[in-house]
Amino acid sequence: MRLVSPDLVLEALGIAAQAGSLQVAGAALDAVTEKLAGSLEVRFNEATAVDYYDVFANTAKGGSTFRLTYGYVSEVVVRATPDNVLPADEANGVIVPPTDYVVHAVDGTVTMMRRPPYGYRALGVTYNVGWAVKSATKLPVDLPEWMRQAALRMAVYLMQTNPTTIAKDKTRFMADIGLGSAANVYRALVCNHLRPRAGMALPDYNEVQDA
Repeated sequence: MRLVSPDLVLEALGIAAQAGSLQVAGAALDAVTEKLAGSLEVRFNEATAVDYYDVFANTAKGGSTFRLTYGYVSEVVVRATPDNVLPADEANGVIVPPTDYVVHAVDGTVTMMRRPPYGYRALGVTYNVGWAVKSATKLPVDLPEWMRQAALRMAVYLMQTNPTTIAKDKTRFMADIGLGSAANVYRALVCNHLRPRAGMALPDYNEVQDA
């Protein structure tokens, strides 16, 4: 998935949209999108994820926060089981009432407001991630505007610092983002949007199924 169209990158640069320039702009956008997904810990394509925590009884007291694998989540369901049985579905464990926890959808965290029933040891959190795509444009719907702008500005920067006559694939552009001034530009675009990490329980492992 690309967050903006290659045409928009070329328009910002004042470059004519031709096969070669569109290919280079597309490669730049592909690199930026992959880099953003990793730095922001999000999935742009729609999917359902499940995070498992084996330490539920030891950590899930009032105020305990569990950090999900991804940010920008929706449709969160929390389940618990009495042993280390993985609560993958309704038949395997009990659903924790939504009044017992608070979800921060953008940060991708679940904070337990009270202890679970005695003896419950494992926790499973199921949630949706990603953005729907317009069929006509193949661009994501309802994506935060700052993400679009970050993708556009970084792709424009990469194009400005690389001759459009030299074909570059995504891998080469990915390497460029991590070097010198490009790395500084990238950090400035994302530094205020990185997910919090300190003092949170991390999942033991994660499962993802594409929509």
